[in-house]
Amino acid sequence: MTPENKPPTPEFVEGVNPSFSQNSIYYNGFALSLSPSDFIITLQLNGQPLVSLYASHIIAKTLADKLNQMLEYIGKTGFQLRNLDEMLAVIHGAREQDEPERDADHAQPQLPGDGGDGG
Repeated sequence: MTPENKPPTPEFVEGVNPSFSQNSIYYNGFALSLSPSDFIITLQLNGQPLVSLYASHIIAKTLADKLNQMLEYIGKTGFQLRNLDEMLAVIHGAREQDEPERDADHAQPQLPGDGGDGG
């Protein structure tokens, strides 16, 4: 929170167009590595590496702080933003709930003599 008790607002750099351009990279995954002097962030698309970003520890920490500020700002709007692990848990849970219904939909009818009914 800022001294005025207002949520921090994301910083926008003048002259930077947030729309896609030739220099934009879309990614849907990442891998992190660490060296004694740098953080390495490898951006991935569908599990395949696209590009690696090298940043000093200070810059990586600053980036993490700024991302956290933006996430806190989004959280204050009431919008529920999930990370990948949380989203996969939701999907996995939904699949588990659907399984009994799918099993019931695909159940084979019991024929006389198949179910131990003596007939």
